[in-house]
Amino acid sequence: MKNVKKNVCVTVVGTLLLVLSSSFSYGNNLKQNSRPYDLIFQLLDLNHSGYLEGNELAPLTSLLNVTTDVVPILISLADENHDGKVSENEFTIAGGVQGILDLYRTYFPN
Repeated sequence: MKNVKKNVCVTVVGTLLLVLSSSFSYGNNLKQNSRPYDLIFQLLDLNHSGYLEGNELAPLTSLLNVTTDVVPILISLADENHDGKVSENEFTIAGGVQGILDLYRTYFPN
């Protein structure tokens, strides 16, 4: 029962993040559009370390219909300096949640 509640929560959070993220454009207008990503980044950064690491990107897995085993792949898609975590700047450059999902689908099509 505990896993069911956790999966439902992860799905709800993932869907909410996608809805929030999809309402913002991503790409070259980094300074103009970066503020909305700040809120989404803070919601994902559960331990408030200033980085997305570990399973903090787990809510995205429900949007991709994959297991949490792919979280390291999601991190690596946005991790420009290859330090194993995603900074707020890297998250914004990647295009937030929608950008990371698009990158995953590009490199790992079903």
